[in-house]
Amino acid sequence: MAATLREAVPSVGFGVETGHHVRYEPSYVLRMPEDAAAEQPVAVLDDLWAVPFVKLLAHSAEHSADFMVAAAETVAGGEAQFTHSGGHGLLEVSALGVGKAAALAALCAERGIDAADVVAFGDMPNDLSILRWAGLGYAMANAHEAVLAAADRRTLTNEEDGVAVALEDLFSR
Repeated sequence: MAATLREAVPSVGFGVETGHHVRYEPSYVLRMPEDAAAEQPVAVLDDLWAVPFVKLLAHSAEHSADFMVAAAETVAGGEAQFTHSGGHGLLEVSALGVGKAAALAALCAERGIDAADVVAFGDMPNDLSILRWAGLGYAMANAHEAVLAAADRRTLTNEEDGVAVALEDLFSR
């Protein structure tokens, strides 16, 4: 999939999240260079696959994150799940069936909690699955347009403590 995406978006660089580190090839641009001590550069793309990883990251400084999702879905749709969390040009790739909604559903099933009794909050496309799964989904006022469209309700921005305001409202009923 990485080779196919690189053909479609030549400026892309790849990294992988291992759960403890981000390993990345030379063409991958770190989002937060101040965290470089926790990062692990590799010499070539194939070295990324040398250790187990939980998420593939694909970044292009030349394109928006929405463009990267669309490009990945065009060239590799059905092979994985594609999303982003707002970083310019950063695509997040996970295995099919792996994501926030699947994890939340499993946790709730273990505890006997029905989806209808769950409230979820989100601001970026990587939150869409939980907003759709939960009985009540809130979008932050500063959310991505797709999140605003998918949510049942809206609350204030992250900076305005929108989650706290919504929870106070729900608990006061």
